[in-house]
Amino acid sequence: MEKKTDGGTYFAAMNTGDGFKSYFSEIFASLERLYIIKGGPGTGKSRFMNEIANEAKRQGFTVEKYLCSSDPTSLDGIIIPTLSLGIIDGTAPHSYEPLLTGAKDNIIDLGQFWDTKALQDEISLIKEISRRKARLYGGIYAYLKAVQSIDTIIESTVKEALDFGKLNLIAKKHAAALCKSISYEKKIKIRSAISDSGIITLNCFAKSAKNRFAVIDICGTAALFLSALLKETEKKGISCTVSFSPFSPTLPDALYYPDSDTSFYIGSESDFEESNINTRRFICDEALRPYKPKIR
Repeated sequence: MEKKTDGGTYFAAMNTGDGFKSYFSEIFASLERLYIIKGGPGTGKSRFMNEIANEAKRQGFTVEKYLCSSDPTSLDGIIIPTLSLGIIDGTAPHSYEPLLTGAKDNIIDLGQFWDTKALQDEISLIKEISRRKARLYGGIYAYLKAVQSIDTIIESTVKEALDFGKLNLIAKKHAAALCKSISYEKKIKIRSAISDSGIITLNCFAKSAKNRFAVIDICGTAALFLSALLKETEKKGISCTVSFSPFSPTLPDALYYPDSDTSFYIGSESDFEESNINTRRFICDEALRPYKPKIR
């Protein structure tokens, strides 16, 4: 039987209403060996990591890939779990500095291959592009902050009609069906990003699990259900991998429980068989009716 070498594709950072949010420390810091690539745009960081990932797969190793949230055609990092080894892009905006230089963390400097003279000849253009980029990102984050504010208002309004007793009861029921862990571990792997191509949601949490539950969202209630489920399983010491939403970075949008090979995620994945949890069952329509004009 051929060994599975695809460890999944995720994001390690997000563009959010609170600005750029990086999970590099949570995802990569615990690895036994970490290689941090330094170098500007176009120095080949992503290509370098892709070639290593492909070679590792050819040798039979499982590889996790972490895409750039702004440009998903590029890589932010890779992990080879069985070697406890990672390689990451350590330049802005997710700058990462070595903590145990040489002993654990090593720097790979691709900047040594720059054509410094050619870059110096274009310094005025590079400065102008950098200024334009900063202005555009400032505008983007302002728009995302506005979206986040509207989402917060809608979610707080819907809470007025939410049956938290029923929501927590169903969360406890699902938590009770999950296997307990020998040792508790919580990991973060992001499945969604707001990129130059719009909103991208990877099917990694559905693809990785044998048992799948699609949580059908009504005005943000799915995230509240996942939060209740995560809280319940944390109390029970059940290990979990968590993805957070780029629109509400404090709220989960997917959970994976490795000991039960079970995932819960917002939205349906048409490529997989799954059970649905419709959060409308937690909402009292009569109580919600007075708020519907405001929500619209």
